[in-house]
Amino acid sequence: MTTVGPLNVAKDRSAKGKRQTAVTRLMRQCYLEVQAAELLNIHREIVSIYVQKFNQAGMDALLERHYAPGRKAVSVSRRRM
Repeated sequence: MTTVGPLNVAKDRSAKGKRQTAVTRLMRQCYLEVQAAELLNIHREIVSIYVQKFNQAGMDALLERHYAPGRKAVSVSRRRM
């Protein structure tokens, strides 16, 4: 577990998760959204979206990932036939 201010957050190894965590840290340190966007080299609207998600449902909702349904995996035994 990694500590972000008073919050405990499970380590997220994805680049997006690290960026989201960095945004929340900067906002807790009283940076403006524009300043956070410049520091992280991302668009200010992305920072705004992350802040809105965090304020609505907390860190767990911010780091939650949704995958596209896509094609189902074929088992190894079926491929060899």
